[in-house]
Amino acid sequence: MPSVPVELLPVVRASRKPIWVLGGTLVACSVAILWILLLRDGNPTDKPGDLTAPLVSPSDDADANGPPLAAKALTILKTNCYRCHGESGTAEGGFNFVLDRDRMVARRMIRPGLPEKSRFIRRIEEGEMPPENEKPRPTPEDAHVLKQWVEQGAPSFNEPIPSKEHTSNLNVLAGIHRDVQALPERDRRFARYFTLTHLRDVGLRDDELQTYRNALAKLANSLSWHRVIKIPVGIDREKTILRIDIRDYQWNDRVWKRILADYPYGIILDDPIARQLLDIAGGQLSYLRGDWFLATVSRPPLYHEVLQLPDNERKLEEQLHIDIAENIKQEKVVRAGFNGSGVSRNNRLIERHESPYGSYWRSYDFASNSGQCNLFAHPLGPIAAGEPFRADGGEIIFSLPNGLHAFMLLGATGQRLDKAPSSIVSDPKRPDRAVENGISCMSCHARGLIAKQDQIRAHLEKSLAAFSEQETNTVKALYAPAPVLADLFKKDNDHFREAVERTGSKFTATESVTALVSAYEREVDLGTAAAEVGMTSNAFSERLAKSAVLMRRLGALRVSNGTVQRQVFAEEFSELVRELGLGVHLIPGK
Repeated sequence: MPSVPVELLPVVRASRKPIWVLGGTLVACSVAILWILLLRDGNPTDKPGDLTAPLVSPSDDADANGPPLAAKALTILKTNCYRCHGESGTAEGGFNFVLDRDRMVARRMIRPGLPEKSRFIRRIEEGEMPPENEKPRPTPEDAHVLKQWVEQGAPSFNEPIPSKEHTSNLNVLAGIHRDVQALPERDRRFARYFTLTHLRDVGLRDDELQTYRNALAKLANSLSWHRVIKIPVGIDREKTILRIDIRDYQWNDRVWKRILADYPYGIILDDPIARQLLDIAGGQLSYLRGDWFLATVSRPPLYHEVLQLPDNERKLEEQLHIDIAENIKQEKVVRAGFNGSGVSRNNRLIERHESPYGSYWRSYDFASNSGQCNLFAHPLGPIAAGEPFRADGGEIIFSLPNGLHAFMLLGATGQRLDKAPSSIVSDPKRPDRAVENGISCMSCHARGLIAKQDQIRAHLEKSLAAFSEQETNTVKALYAPAPVLADLFKKDNDHFREAVERTGSKFTATESVTALVSAYEREVDLGTAAAEVGMTSNAFSERLAKSAVLMRRLGALRVSNGTVQRQVFAEEFSELVRELGLGVHLIPGK
């Protein structure tokens, strides 16, 4: 699993100080030609409240027609692109650093001096970005300015990141200790913390960190059976340490202990504060890294265990007070059958049931399109007279009490699966292309349910001679007309959207949790590794060089632009703690 968190850039606020200059004027006289140069100097003025004006000083690329080229580029990006790629933590397409010139260059989205090889510029020129329905959009003149900016080397429009004190592990503990002591005494044992300090130390700005805050709020509440959405509380000035109360998500010590059992980065410092925090939390580590939580608890086994999902569909029905078979018998369902699903390789059926908390959607997926897997020939089932369809698996999307969605993948007999068979469905966004419960489902259903049009009802109406009267009437009762289906999709997605927005996230096509999972899974470089052990890059590199054991396994970090795989770094973390004398490592599973 990689490491470097998704990069997102904050708004660079700016002010423009125009200098008004009246050039020389040629005055014609009847007797002679007289040149008079009039120079009038105006006082520079700021525009209060102008948040779109760039914060840059006049430079050599300034011209008489306006601000410098870099400032123009920044204004265009802020006006047309920032709302989807950084503002308030938004990360459409996993890209949330549009106002960070250096990150754009590092990720090769911009190639200074080479606009034709800069995919960001190409997509704007070709009209692919922003999407057609997004307003405002860059004008042809805007696209020309951006191209000029890249041609001239993409001069920076960023303010330098202010130097900040490095955050040691002890500093993190001290901040948590102060916060715990400020809580009512009887609440202290329920306080737990997510840390983002190491991400700040590798250079993420506030907009980038906000994506993590949003994602943590969304994931924690997506693992909750509580009716009320609770947002983690930032306890430090920069909100890089976030507090939750495990009772707000209907978790307990046992759930937290299970999370810690898989946590590879736990360290107990030899310090009185560390010992006191352990005592308050009942002997448990009360804090863990937020990026690890997102990457690990969003997938099985922790997704299932923290959400406390049963191991089969029947038990889930009982938990939600739903009787699937009886609902079908009483024709209290709405169905849509079709070919061409985004993840399914074959024909597919989706079915909606009412639940106490909103909706319960279940899909029936097939390993082929022949025999009883041919939904168009066998539209009734799974319990029906004659030859019902025979499904090979399925997916459940159901509303939690707070309105967010939870997921369960099913095998042919209704048993819960960690991953769906790739012969039936696939997820091109995952490295192994497997649909994995939790993370794959969140990504695919970032905007909720994917509205589909039923094809079975129309098929039957064109083929009445092929079906009995009873089959025809039953199909018409179960497979709803298009307007009914469309209204239900809208109703359920509006319910989900309202819940997502209460977590602080925007309702966008890119799901923040899955975007940051990809960031965590990237390779680890020197700066990231140092921040994750609570050291500066120089100090970490020096200590690394003194250990033959660490150099053999992690020496690639000291090579220019060197990296190690996330899995390797996690496996060697215990050795790092021991060799660097960081404290006592809490070995996962022990």
